[in-house]
This record gives sequence, C-alpha cells and structure tokens, in this order.
Amino acid sequence: MFRIMMLMMGLILFVIADSSTVQPASFYSRSTSGVVIDHTTKLEWQDSYDDNDGKIKQLNWSEAKQYCQAMLLEGHTDWRLPAIDELMSITDKTRLELSIDSIFQMISSSGYWSATTIANKKGSAWYLSFHGGNANWGGKGGTLNIRCVRDNKVVLFTHLQFRALLH
Repeated sequence: MFRIMMLMMGLILFVIADSSTVQPASFYSRSTSGVVIDHTTKLEWQDSYDDNDGKIKQLNWSEAKQYCQAMLLEGHTDWRLPAIDELMSITDKTRLELSIDSIFQMISSSGYWSATTIANKKGSAWYLSFHGGNANWGGKGGTLNIRCVRDNKVVLFTHLQFRALLH
C-alpha cells in the first residue's frame, strides 16, 4: 500500500512539474511594411508608425482605441487595441532592458495601452511596460504608447471540414 501511495504521489508531482514547463518561443516574421507576424498566436502587430513621422504614437486610452480602429496598414482595416494577455505574449523576459522580442524595431520601455479595463475600476485599464515586461494599470486619461494588433484571418480547414463544404 505504501508503494502504491508513493507511486501515485510521484505521478502527481510529475504531472504538476510537467504542466509548468515553459512554452516554446513564438516564431515571428516581418513584412516589408513594418508588420510583425506571430505565427504561434496568429496575431499581426503594428511595428510601423509612418503616420506619426516614424515615432511611436502616444495617446490616452479612448484615443488609442479609436486610432487602432481607424488604422489602415497593409491594406487591413481590422486593427484593434490588444488585450493585456496578447501584449504579454510578445514579451521576452530573457532580455533585460527591453523585454520584447528583438524582431520589433519600434520600441519604447514605457507603457503600452491594452484594451483590458480593470474590472472594479472602469476608469482604469491595464498597460504593459517593456522595461521588465510587467503589467500595471493606470487611469484611462493618461498618455501611453500604442501598438495595434489584428487577428490573422487565414482559415485552415481539416480534411473533414473541407469535404463537408463540398457537399
């Protein structure tokens, strides 16, 4: 009985240890017009600020949402302000000064707005600082950096889904 319990405890510890393993790094590519494509999350990131003389745009939260929704980049108009977890997906904690993947060229260490509002503070939203890659929250009236995102709409069908479309 003791051996079975020890075996079960070892199995539980193995499952816990295995579930906390580090996820593989994202695979990125960059377009010629300054869009970074994350092939793991299927998100496309703005990394061009030609509309602002090549400088990262800084706005308050409401203006940031409007800016992203009105943006036309690479022929796409479905840009939006990212959720905080999406912003965190492009951090690289192995980099000390600027904890964002090195494929990004337009970088500021100060905060970037997310679309995620604080649940009990509707006048505040989450933002991410690439100096350390930490999330914080602040009043929506403050001015922070903007990095818009869009979902890659490429639809991949399985063999069965494709057959169903044909019938």
